[in-house]
Amino acid sequence: MIKKYVGLIIKYFNSYFQKSIKNKLIISITFSLIVPLTIVTYLSYTRSSNSMEEEIINSNTKSIIWTGKYIDKTISQQSDALFTFLVDQNLSSNVDKTDDNNYKIQVDSKNYIISKMSSLLYSNNSYNGLLLFNESKKQLFYVTDEIKNYSSDYTPHDDKIGRASCR
Repeated sequence: MIKKYVGLIIKYFNSYFQKSIKNKLIISITFSLIVPLTIVTYLSYTRSSNSMEEEIINSNTKSIIWTGKYIDKTISQQSDALFTFLVDQNLSSNVDKTDDNNYKIQVDSKNYIISKMSSLLYSNNSYNGLLLFNESKKQLFYVTDEIKNYSSDYTPHDDKIGRASCR
């Protein structure tokens, strides 16, 4: 059935061509315009899509490189801040004094630790809060924007800090 229709179309086309030179010119001019236009359109499409693909790849590569540099810089800043915090000799000695028999020394040492943690927290905008856990004494110091606290006899599975950080 398809062969019948194709045969009729070819027959009609041949009879149309044979009738006049005017019809032949119209068909040849139409094809001479359509074929180059189609080729130019196809070539411009492939070139522009390849160019766009390259541009997207370059943009993504630059974004990944920039993100890697940003992460490296942030980690370096965090590391430097924490290193200067942890190598502070006064901090170490005050952590040792938190269970001293003299109540004033205890309070002063806890206040020193919390103020040191607060200054580190406020000097770096990327921190939401800081925790300092002394495993040998089961002590936890935590500082956020709203809370500055100390907890003794803290175990890591205790729920006190969870409640404190949710406020």
